[in-house]
Amino acid sequence: MVQPCDRVFFGRAFAFKDAAAPARIESHDRYSFGKSWFLACTFTQMSFLMKNIACIDMEGVLIPELWPHIAEVTGITDLAITTREEPDYARLVNRRIELLRKNRLRLIDVQALIERVDPLPGALNFLTELRKQFHVVLVSDAFQEMILPLWEKLDQPELRCHWFTCDRAGYISKAHYSRRQGKHEVIDEFAANGHRTLAVGDAFNDLTMLRRASMGFLFCPSPQTLQAAVGISVARTYPEILTAVAADQRMAAS
Repeated sequence: MVQPCDRVFFGRAFAFKDAAAPARIESHDRYSFGKSWFLACTFTQMSFLMKNIACIDMEGVLIPELWPHIAEVTGITDLAITTREEPDYARLVNRRIELLRKNRLRLIDVQALIERVDPLPGALNFLTELRKQFHVVLVSDAFQEMILPLWEKLDQPELRCHWFTCDRAGYISKAHYSRRQGKHEVIDEFAANGHRTLAVGDAFNDLTMLRRASMGFLFCPSPQTLQAAVGISVARTYPEILTAVAADQRMAAS
């Protein structure tokens, strides 16, 4: 029997804590995980009060890369393997799940390691500034149970990511994916409803999202990613992005 993981939040949907809260909720379901209840909400399209949507990647942009951190702390070097070595993301995730089980690491053990990690310096202030003009959406290929502690430290913006289920012993048993093709699906969703979008990412899997956004920034990329990012604006600091966005908005208003 498949059991929910210990610290799942908002089930398969997404959370928000923003000045631009949804105008109405289409449906909701309650999920019970252990002793806690959480509300999972599915919002209708065109329900946001703000026209501008900022879609921000998490790992490498707002928080450190988590799997290399877990590999370093546990000494399980194969957990540091990324999509550079294994391009098939689903296969890579399954390999990580197998390694965790082999080394007797339950989800709760992984969460304990991640709770020690903090957002990158300036990340929270960056989101705070963006929220003055944008509804902020964190778009991540990470799994919600792993990034919960960091999501809380970032003041709980809306979150679009994947999720795990666990077996009765608490080991991760399966990965579930919220998108079939990539992060650009989130951009396409908002664009189809007339929203202007800002996107920020740092890796190969962010490039399509950045290209489809109204304004996209590649943040502190590796040389390999930079070489593939022809035509995409590059930023090395959060203030660079905020300055460029402010200039764009002034131009749009004139």
